[in-house]
This record gives sequence, C-alpha cells and structure tokens, in this order.
Amino acid sequence: MLDVLNEPKTWSEIKLRKPSAEICDAMQLIISDFSEISASKALEKLIVNYPKQKERIQVLEASGKEQRQQISQLEAELAEQKKLVAAIRQSYKNFTALLSD
Repeated sequence: MLDVLNEPKTWSEIKLRKPSAEICDAMQLIISDFSEISASKALEKLIVNYPKQKERIQVLEASGKEQRQQISQLEAELAEQKKLVAAIRQSYKNFTALLSD
C-alpha cells in the first residue's frame, strides 16, 4: 500500500480517483503556488498525514472540553468563596457593632 503512495502521481491522475471536495480545494490552493509535481507530492503528504491530523484535532477538542469543564468548576468554587468572604465580612461587621454598643 505504501508503495502506491510513494509512486509519483500528477494531479490529473489523482483527480481521476475523485478525492473529496476538501482535498480538491486544498490541492487547488497548492497548485496556485507550486508546480504540479510539487503539488502532487504535497497532496500525498496531506493524504498520508490526514489520519494523524484528524486524531490530533479530536485530542485537542477533548482537551478543550475538559478544560471548559474545569473552568466551570473553578468558577463555581470561586462563587462559593465569594459567598464565604461576604458572610465573614457580615459577621465581622455584626461583631464590631456588638463591641461598640
């Protein structure tokens, strides 16, 4: 299978396989900057690295979800701490009011 990937291909040959629209768009962008041979090699790298990149995206999305949950938890803890500080201040106010009477 890897031998097939290592064979040089032109964009015309790759287009015959009807790649996804995402790959076609990426390829058109690459072709606009490079020769067809370079673009074909770049496309092959994109195709080979796609599963790795997709997995990395999933890992990052999971990490982002976990971090959002941690942020929510920390915000809830902060709200509790603010309530405790407010209660302590009120108690101190009441205590000093009793002492001054």
